[in-house]
Amino acid sequence: MRIVFLSRLHYPHLGGVEKFMENITSQLSIKHDVTVITEQYDKNLKLLEIYRGIKIIRIPTYFSTEKQKKWVIWHWLYKNIDILRNSDIIHVNDVFFWILPWRLIKHFNQTFITFYGWETKFPIPYKNIMIRKISEKLARGNICIGDFIAKWYHTTPNIISYGAVNKAKYRSRNTNTLLFTGRLDKDTGFEDCVKLYNTLKNKLGWSFIIAGDGPLSRIVPQDTKFLGFVSEPEKYIAYARYVFTTGYLGILEAFSYKKIVLGTYNNPLKKDYLLLHPQAKNMLISNSYKSLADLLSSKSNADLDDMRINSNNWSKQHTWVNHVKLYEQLWGLR
Repeated sequence: MRIVFLSRLHYPHLGGVEKFMENITSQLSIKHDVTVITEQYDKNLKLLEIYRGIKIIRIPTYFSTEKQKKWVIWHWLYKNIDILRNSDIIHVNDVFFWILPWRLIKHFNQTFITFYGWETKFPIPYKNIMIRKISEKLARGNICIGDFIAKWYHTTPNIISYGAVNKAKYRSRNTNTLLFTGRLDKDTGFEDCVKLYNTLKNKLGWSFIIAGDGPLSRIVPQDTKFLGFVSEPEKYIAYARYVFTTGYLGILEAFSYKKIVLGTYNNPLKKDYLLLHPQAKNMLISNSYKSLADLLSSKSNADLDDMRINSNNWSKQHTWVNHVKLYEQLWGLR
């Protein structure tokens, strides 16, 4: 089958959706002809590249403003419409507006969509909800990453997923280290993580590693190993005992190494994002660093070990091979 993905960012860009895409397309390419159409966000990137058996086609957008970008993309797709016309499946990652002009006139009925995450604005702008509803109606089927999407965007999911994980690559060390992985921003709880570290570092003898970057990098403590974004956070997850992360892939990766997952929320949507997770009971989640510190202090080693074992067992069911089966199920290939 000829499968075309439309995705705003892809390899070599680092991020959660990009990691989803890299693993999904690699698995699919074993049996199918897979193409990814994405943005050329850097002029040094090739317009056409074969990576891990995947054809990556980049639309030159690096020169355009955000307002101009949709016109650039629509013009490019119009000129290269045969790529879509000759496909058996078109799967869109969030950016349904790319294909909207053609779907409005009933072209490309083989179009599906995955809804990832949220736009970090709360309350959610009404426009964002409407865009998702229109995308849902014009797509043949959808995958929602997380149960919170159905509640907050009024989406009717065909399939709900929390991602997948590769088999553990590194030996788990379980050093007395707190690791933060993700974007250093308010919506990821980074400020709470820093305050949690400062509160408990002497009591628990913690060291602190940060694998990420973002606007709150200015509050990184001096006694920290600050790595910036890394291509393989699993290496540092394996090293630490405690992992503060609020992204679904980061959570799963921590589970796969039997780590204690910590997280905080600062609005009702983020609360549901975390507490509707099937393994919420095996994470330590709260609405502030103070209550999270109290929650962690209240747990015995036996309690923490039970959480680590239960979440690790759950992660073993969520391989990329199984995740790809969800896509094939959605597309009617199973």
